[in-house]
Formats: sequence, C-alpha cells, structure tokens
Amino acid sequence: QEHFDAQELAASGVRGVVTGLRDTIRDALQLRAPCAALKMLAAEQMNQAEIVAAGAVGDLVTILQLHKSETAVLVPVLKTLLYIASDPAHVSGLDAAGAQSVLEVLKAHTANSAIQQCGCKLLRHVCLHNSEVRQSFVDGKGIQSLLEMVADCTSIDVHHYPYTVLSQLAVDGNVGRAIAHANGFEVIKTSLQRYPQNVKVVQAAVDLLSFMTEDVDSCATFVAVEGLHLMCDLQLAYR
Repeated sequence: QEHFDAQELAASGVRGVVTGLRDTIRDALQLRAPCAALKMLAAEQMNQAEIVAAGAVGDLVTILQLHKSETAVLVPVLKTLLYIASDPAHVSGLDAAGAQSVLEVLKAHTANSAIQQCGCKLLRHVCLHNSEVRQSFVDGKGIQSLLEMVADCTSIDVHHYPYTVLSQLAVDGNVGRAIAHANGFEVIKTSLQRYPQNVKVVQAAVDLLSFMTEDVDSCATFVAVEGLHLMCDLQLAYR
C-alpha cells in the first residue's frame, strides 16, 4: 500500500492525488491511500479551493455511493468534505444529491461514532449555507430519515448527532413545524426517557425542542405527548 508523507504530498499536489483517487475509485483497498492523502491536503485551507476546482467533490460523493460499507474509506472522505464545506465559499460544491449520499452513509452506520460525528457536522454546515440542500431535506425524506436515525439508534455515544442536523434545519420555523408533524415530539420524548442522565443527548434534544415550540400549534402537540411532565422531571433530575 502506498503511503503519503508531507513531502510526497507537497510534490504530488492536489491534482496528482485526485488523479490517483480517480484511478482507483472502484477498489476500496487501493482507495485508502489517496483518500487519506486528500484528507491531509484538505486540512490546509489553501488547498481547499484547488480540490474543488479539480472536481474532487463529485469523486468523493461517488466513493460514498460505491463503498458504503468501507469505513476505512468513508471516514477520510467525510472529513475531506467537511474541511471543504467549512468554508461557505466552497459549500455549494456539495449539492442536494451529494447531501443525500452523506445521509445514506449515516443511515448505514448509526453506531459508528466517527462517521456520525463527521457526517452530521458536514450536513449542518451544508444546511446552514446551501439553501438548495436545506430545502431538499424539507421536500424529500431527509427529516424523516434523521428522526428514524434517532429512534433506531441504540448507542448512547452517537444518539445526539442527528439532533444537531435537525436543530440546524429547525432554525426556520416552518421546518420546525415540519419536524413536529413528522412525529418529532414523540422521538424527542423517547430519547429523553431512554437517556435522561446523558447530558449530550438531553442538550441536543432540548435544543431542537426550543425551535419546535415557537408556535401555538406545536406547543399544543408537545403538551399532548406529555412533554411538559417530562421536562419537569428532567428539571428535577438536573437540580
């Protein structure tokens, strides 16, 4: 397996690494080296624009689609996309279809902390800065998928990550109502009942709840699922 140290990376440059990635794009084992190299390059802000200009974002999305079970490839790919998306100037490089591919990977690895942390943070950045992607989550099944990830997740270490994406979406009051209509309150209630002592889960769930209860109809729904009783219990527990 080929290894890239800092000197080799500087010599090969972004385009050389992208070429290597494309040449091995269907071979998960051979992909590990160029994916790791591109992640290292993307960590430097000066390289990010060149990665985008080389068309690598599309290649990285293709890798997510081709190798959904290969965590050794998925993690560096997601981290590379996260580095790129952290700059609002580059975030448009990941379109709605790309965001859907990220979501599919997250759904396939609900117990993997590295994938959940990186993938959810990536989606938060994209939803914040790309209105097309944000709207696609509302119009499509993105909200439902994120709620299902929370409901199906049995790992306390990753349970809170999908909530962070939902909260980013719910900043828009209309989206908050859409989350409520998609059984969001029931999902939150179950999370709080399941992990009442986990600060990260409680904080993430309450953050989302704060956006969802900003209108009268949503408040009524929250009361209907006995949310107020649960919040009182939590307040007592955290005194």
